[in-house]
Amino acid sequence: MAVSSLKQPITRLIGRSKIISTRQEGTKVRRRLSPVNLPAYAAQENLLKNTPLFAELRGEEQRAIGQGMQLRSYTVNETLFAKDEPGDALYLIQEGWVKLSTADGNPVITALGPGSLAGETDFLLGRPYMATARAASDVMVWVLENTALAQMMAGCPQIGLSLGLAFGAGIVQFQDHLAEKLVKIP
Repeated sequence: MAVSSLKQPITRLIGRSKIISTRQEGTKVRRRLSPVNLPAYAAQENLLKNTPLFAELRGEEQRAIGQGMQLRSYTVNETLFAKDEPGDALYLIQEGWVKLSTADGNPVITALGPGSLAGETDFLLGRPYMATARAASDVMVWVLENTALAQMMAGCPQIGLSLGLAFGAGIVQFQDHLAEKLVKIP
């Protein structure tokens, strides 16, 4: 007899994250849930306070963002997201290094380490990812998906405004930096 609906989820602990597994029509679906260890939460709180996009948010806004994030781990060369996929999440690196490239086999654009964000511009602009992100080492990242952010903003619209202002401030800083560099070109 074919399974027509989700069975009861099976929850278990793996590493630092809780995994929930379900079966739907014979296909196993796995997704990572919120972390279950307190040291990871403490590290996340510190990361949010020191990451420019989140640093200017009020404490309760940072806590709401943190509660909406999921802790995920990736092994070396595992893809976090690929170029042209929907930009539906941003990644805050807790441990390890992530390399960004424009496509398979192309040179690395940049390497991002602990405290860095990956995919945030595409996520906030609602466009496909402009690069591919791969783990350059074993990596632990906090992931904020657009559905979680939308739920937060429904309950507290100020979060959306605060993130928009912080994102805009970063763009202004980048433009100022470019203008400064261009002035020096003879």
